[in-house]
Amino acid sequence: MAPVGFFTLAMGRLLRIETLTLVKILAVMTSFGGVILVSLADSSPGSQGKDGALGTASIVGDILALLSAFFYALYVILLKVRVRSESRMDMQLFFGFVGLFNILFLWPIGLLLHLTRIEIFELPTSSRVMVAILINMSITLSSDYIYVLAMLKTTPLVVTVGLSLTMPLAVVGDFFLHKPVKFQVILGACIVLLSFVAVGIEDSRKGETDLISGKPLDEESTHVRLEEEVDLVTP
Repeated sequence: MAPVGFFTLAMGRLLRIETLTLVKILAVMTSFGGVILVSLADSSPGSQGKDGALGTASIVGDILALLSAFFYALYVILLKVRVRSESRMDMQLFFGFVGLFNILFLWPIGLLLHLTRIEIFELPTSSRVMVAILINMSITLSSDYIYVLAMLKTTPLVVTVGLSLTMPLAVVGDFFLHKPVKFQVILGACIVLLSFVAVGIEDSRKGETDLISGKPLDEESTHVRLEEEVDLVTP
């Protein structure tokens, strides 16, 4: 998720819902650096493949990860542009349609992965697995709901950088579980945390001066009209 911050800031400025400031640029860059520190500390030398096929697969995986980050940022930005405020959207209805569309349109992908033996479909084999699936469903729904709500109350960049806080929280969890934590991981987690704080403080400032236009992007100028607007809240 590290490159999402760059895409979010760039597209947000393009659609005039994010003010481009030096603090935001530095915060996104330092957050990315913190993620790299943690990733390098967690990677082992033995995990690097010497085979050419493994190297090609790694490159393809990196490209797909970048595409995923781009589309994720695009989804968040367009949602902010179209909705703008949580008062204009029924959250239950929104996530209900998200789940419905996933069921209707994404199952062929799962079938294709199963037929090609890339990802084998299996039913839960025990009650423990079933409980884990139900817990994961609840956590995913809660996190998505809170994420969208936070994005509508603040800005896409704030919540995007906030996603990287999973790393500092993971470090805290390792401490509670009495697992050894490398100094590099702690340093990277602290950098990510400071980046989030910097973005939050910068976003809370009124009348931020944009680096490109040289003036604040007020609420009226940041409004992008994509189509004829209708209220998204059910009567």
